[in-house]
Amino acid sequence: MGSKLIFNEQFDMSESDQNPFNYPFRSMTDFSDELYEPNTGVELEVMPTGIGPTVDVVVAEGRVYALLEAGLAVLEAESLKELGRLDGLLSARQVAVLGSIAIVTARECGVYVIDVSDSGNPKLLSAYDPVEFATGVHLARPDLAILTNRHYGLEFVDLAVPSSPRFMSTILVGEAQSVFSLGAIAYAGVWYEKELVLVDFSDPRSPKIVGRSALDGFGDGVQVRQELAFVATGHHSALQRDPRTFEQARHITLDMLERGYGKGHGVEIHNVSDPKNPRLVNVVKSPPGFCSPDTWRLTLHGQWLVQTDSGSGAFVYDITDPARPVPTAFAVLPPFENHRQPRTLSIQRDRHPVTGAAIVGNTLLLAGKTSDLYRCDLSRLEREAARQEQPVSPFLLEYPEPDTPQPSKALNLLDTTGQVHWVASDGEVLFAAAGEDGLYVLDPTSRSVLAHQQIDGSSQHVFCSRGLVYVSQVTGGLTIWKRGDTTLRQVGSWHDGPGVRQVMIPESLPLGLAIVGAGEFAVLDISDPAEPICVARHQLIGHAYARLLADRLVEDSYALGATQGSGLNWFDLSGLSGARALPPSSGARLCPITEGFTVHQGRALVVQAGGYYFASPDNPQLHGEASHIREPNCFFSGNPQSVGPDRIVLTNRATGSARVLDVSDESAPKTISYLQLPGNPDRPIRVGDHLVFPCGRSGLCAVACP
Repeated sequence: MGSKLIFNEQFDMSESDQNPFNYPFRSMTDFSDELYEPNTGVELEVMPTGIGPTVDVVVAEGRVYALLEAGLAVLEAESLKELGRLDGLLSARQVAVLGSIAIVTARECGVYVIDVSDSGNPKLLSAYDPVEFATGVHLARPDLAILTNRHYGLEFVDLAVPSSPRFMSTILVGEAQSVFSLGAIAYAGVWYEKELVLVDFSDPRSPKIVGRSALDGFGDGVQVRQELAFVATGHHSALQRDPRTFEQARHITLDMLERGYGKGHGVEIHNVSDPKNPRLVNVVKSPPGFCSPDTWRLTLHGQWLVQTDSGSGAFVYDITDPARPVPTAFAVLPPFENHRQPRTLSIQRDRHPVTGAAIVGNTLLLAGKTSDLYRCDLSRLEREAARQEQPVSPFLLEYPEPDTPQPSKALNLLDTTGQVHWVASDGEVLFAAAGEDGLYVLDPTSRSVLAHQQIDGSSQHVFCSRGLVYVSQVTGGLTIWKRGDTTLRQVGSWHDGPGVRQVMIPESLPLGLAIVGAGEFAVLDISDPAEPICVARHQLIGHAYARLLADRLVEDSYALGATQGSGLNWFDLSGLSGARALPPSSGARLCPITEGFTVHQGRALVVQAGGYYFASPDNPQLHGEASHIREPNCFFSGNPQSVGPDRIVLTNRATGSARVLDVSDESAPKTISYLQLPGNPDRPIRVGDHLVFPCGRSGLCAVACP
């Protein structure tokens, strides 16, 4: 049989079996930066309106004006019902509305002057030919428009007769992108030169620059309230003088970031009470990035300041104290279906860009140039929420001194030419999944081998249910066996694509669950064991390292599985119509070596961050929200297994340690034994007063259960 059965032989751990690196206990999730949350507030849900790609949006005169790819739509403010539309506006970029006049800049197509006095029938009054590509626009008053023409600066246009706009003057200010005015001062966000430029236009035919203030990013959108000017910036910080510096780069490197690459995004606040001497008051940085289109805008509404940052989304700040904006919320638009091939590298995901924003009531409107006009609900953003503290990390600030597992006098039950991955019992005999050496059946009383079945693939998991034995054979699929006294008879099999690594088959439900491939969970109808049928597949994020499938149900209906990247996943196996995955506890990311879960007394017990907590399918845990139960001066490390109403065993397969906990008081666990086992032990089963461990190349071992 290729095996040696050892009777009543005990042995001490050899020096080679000791793993001196059983500490640190810390797992891949056990670091403070795993809980890092950028100070951007809560994420807003974005809801598409269905109006189509929207370049810009403003609220004026009780109406919403959505600038579309080739038209201007006038919408009712609350319902967003379309009241009227003007088509044929090509290459549109920005829109400004004051009174009955709307101005649309259209780059190479010039400027459109539109009569919006009748919301249901907007009319084109005239087209104006600017000095260059008109990008930004602001209506200083009903008869005066200020345009930004990139390198050609600001252009002042007389609208006294809207059907016949007249040129007044231009002034070079640098590469002007957007402009705002208050009183007789125009504030230009200047792109390449990274400046806020103040222009006195008390005589629009002879404007004069009166002040400049340097920016730490490429300037664009501007808003002014009282003595403060808010400026949106993007692309690179002032450390990178030339935006072409890294054009030949094929990867983003740390030295690029250190030299300012992509780090110009944010909002700057400048005191402009003295226009001749503007000064920087504060800077709030948004995430670095470099993605098109090059448009970063600002919207002021009551206590809210909204920054639209192209592909990085939109950021909402509470400016109750205008000089100290508090990040309150953010929103991102959906990703592109197919990744674009931008000319320059970006460190943000390739999402549909936000190119404009407006607020009407408690609704934030976001213009998506390549997607749609979206709405977000701001009603839940209370001022107190904006100042909420960062969540408390469940991870310890100081770690206890490690305790040392004691060498065990383990009883070796089985030695094979393969490695014993798993052990199960049908209440009478033991089944050992022994890798390439197949499946063993042992009598736990006499410790004799009753049967040995060679199989295809590698026997990595065995499960007993409904009087049958289910063997996961990786590339050999799933096989189902019926045991006689000393024989095994195959009664069914299932193999569909990837290898089968682990199964959980409930006694009373029609469905079971299998881990197939690296990280896919298959729901199986096993009502006919001869021909199991896959009724649903769920591909999770990351790999199902180790065996991350609980061997019992939670609340008699839910199977519990995980991958390294997805957190806990709940599968409803209560009926064929179910076969579904519930929303995962995605925040409960687990290191499969030092953390894990088991079903204890019908509940999910999750070991994480050196302690444990209880989870349920109706309460998806977020990282840091769980209240961890700990043992004083002790750090739990390993995959847990419930072996009785008052016992949990934590097994660390990498270090070979097994900690037995007394959990008769679940709120105060106590270590009653901490053992060093041979080989690479996995989760044990309890047989009488012993714990039986599958110990990999060291076979099947038993120790007394304290």
